Amino acid sequence: MQELENLLPPRPTQELPKGENVEEVDLHDYDPNERNAGGSGRQEAYASDDDEHAGGPGGIQCSHQ
Repeated sequence: MQELENLLPPRPTQELPKGENVEEVDLHDYDPNERNAGGSGRQEAYASDDDEHAGGPGGIQCSHQ
């Protein structure tokens, strides 16, 4: 790693952004086994049944030509 750093230009300095629109977060490694653990009741984004929400207000469906 040191040899590579010697060959490349120096690393740019990183300045952390500041202000009211900045939020500090923690990143965690993804574990697919924890996805359904805990019984949190969350579902996949596309798991809902689209037929129960078909049509617009009043159950009117859009016509396609």
